[in-house]
Amino acid sequence: MTGIEHEIAEPKSGDAKKPKQSKAEPKSVEQILTEAFAITMDKDKNIKPASITKTDLKSLMTYPQDTRLSSELAESITAAACKTDPELKVLSLITLAAFKCQRDGLRHQLMAFCVRL
Repeated sequence: MTGIEHEIAEPKSGDAKKPKQSKAEPKSVEQILTEAFAITMDKDKNIKPASITKTDLKSLMTYPQDTRLSSELAESITAAACKTDPELKVLSLITLAAFKCQRDGLRHQLMAFCVRL
């Protein structure tokens, strides 16, 4: 198992610190992507690296409907992603999740998003 596949398979200790979303209202694909690359600061005013939870990755793979992701979404996330994910680790995780996505239309949209980003 490669390092990235291992990250998808194994839970991170930081995953438990994130607030859990209600099962009645799942996050939208746009919300998952925006939150993954959002710029947040630590207590020393340093930018925290991008992160995505295992739950969000699974949600991308099993999302119940096709979603249209605009090029504007990728453009709006690009500046933050350059600062929070310079090594493209989170982008790689999202790309692998997109590859395993159950819906063809959403898989295509996620892959196009990853390429744009």
